[in-house]
Amino acid sequence: MAGIKKSQLYDVIAKVRAARVTEFEKAYDERKRKAFQKIIDEHQLEELLGTIHDNLLENRQLAVEVLEVIPVNYCDLKDASYDSIVEDFEDWKVRQFSSYIGQDFEELNAMKHDYKSEHSLIIGEFEKVESMVKQSTSIKKTMVLMEEIGFDLSGIEPEVKHELTTTSINKDLLGLGGSK
Repeated sequence: MAGIKKSQLYDVIAKVRAARVTEFEKAYDERKRKAFQKIIDEHQLEELLGTIHDNLLENRQLAVEVLEVIPVNYCDLKDASYDSIVEDFEDWKVRQFSSYIGQDFEELNAMKHDYKSEHSLIIGEFEKVESMVKQSTSIKKTMVLMEEIGFDLSGIEPEVKHELTTTSINKDLLGLGGSK
C-alpha cells in the first residue's frame, strides 16, 4: 500500500525553511548595504575606496606580469598575484563590509541584533512545525494542519512500497534444508 511518509513532510518543511531564510538574509544584506553606503557617503569615502579598488586590481595584474618573467614562490609578488579581488566595484564594496565587526555604529549594531533575533524566531517556528509532524499519529490530519498554516503539499506523491517478489527457491542448493 502506498502512502505519504513523514519524511516527505520534513522535506517540504526544509525546502520552505531554506527559501524563507534565503529571502530573509537577502533583505538583511540589502539593509546592511544601504547602511554602509550611508556611512561611506557621510564620510566622503567613495572616491578613496574607488582608488583603493583600482590599485588592488592593477597591483594584481602587475604581479602576474612580473611572475610570468621571473617565477618565484613565497613572496609578496606571489601573494599579490593570487589576490582574489572582485572586479565590479559595487560588489567589491559589499564584500569589504560584509563582515563588519566594529562597535562604533549604533545603527549597524541594532540592525545585527534585530537580524539575529528575528532569524531565531523564524527557525523556532519551523521547529514547531517539525515537532508537530513528529508527534502526529495521523499523516492526513497533519497535512490538513500544514495546509492551513500555508504549506503547499500539492506536489507530494504517495511513496510506493517495494514488495519482495515471491520466487521459488531450492533450499537443497542453498544447503539450508532438506536431506543431506
